[in-house]
Amino acid sequence: MARTESVELTVLCLIYDEDRYLLQDRVKEDWRGYTLPGGHVEAGESCRMCLW
Repeated sequence: MARTESVELTVLCLIYDEDRYLLQDRVKEDWRGYTLPGGHVEAGESCRMCLW
């Protein structure tokens, strides 16, 4: 039994101002609709830094 696993880290960020929220409207076939902004975490990158 393997003791390691491959993972792909991603982050999402909730950005709001009182009653307004920032959303991304995705149009790609593989993932349509509204989502929070975010992205992939690269090797050696902190979750915080990948949102800048």
